[in-house]
Amino acid sequence: MLAPGINGASLSVSISRPPSLSWVSGFGLKDDDEKPSNLRYVRIPLVDQVKCRSSIDEVRKKKREAPDLTDSMFCAGLPEGGKDTCAGDGGGPYVLKYGGVFWAAGIASWGIDCGEPGQYGVYTRVANYVEWIEKTMEENRN
Repeated sequence: MLAPGINGASLSVSISRPPSLSWVSGFGLKDDDEKPSNLRYVRIPLVDQVKCRSSIDEVRKKKREAPDLTDSMFCAGLPEGGKDTCAGDGGGPYVLKYGGVFWAAGIASWGIDCGEPGQYGVYTRVANYVEWIEKTMEENRN
C-alpha cells in the first residue's frame, strides 16, 4: 500500500486473453477544455491493432500528420468516442485487472482528436519494457 486506499499495480506481462475493459486515469482536459482538480478515471476497451492502424491511416488520407503505430504500442477507446485520454493525461497508467491482480499494461502516450468517434488513445506497451524497468529500478535502489 502506497498510502491509505492507494495500492500499486504489478508490472505487466503478456496476457493471452486480456479483459475487455480496463481503466485509464489522469488529470487531462475535460469536455469543456478545463483541467480537473481531482484525478479522473474511465473504463475503455482495448482496440484491435489493425482497426487502430486503419483509423490512423484515415487521418493521414486527410493530409494530416500522424505518428506510426508500432508493436510497442496498443490502442484503447470506444468506436463511438466520448471517453478517452486527452491533453494532460500523457504518462498516466492503463491498468487491467486479471486473476485478481491489477496490472500496469500501458502508459498513455498520444492520440488524435481525443474522444472523437473512430479515434483511439495510443499507449506504450509496458510488457515490452519490464526487463529494462526492473534493471533500472535495481540499479537505482538506495
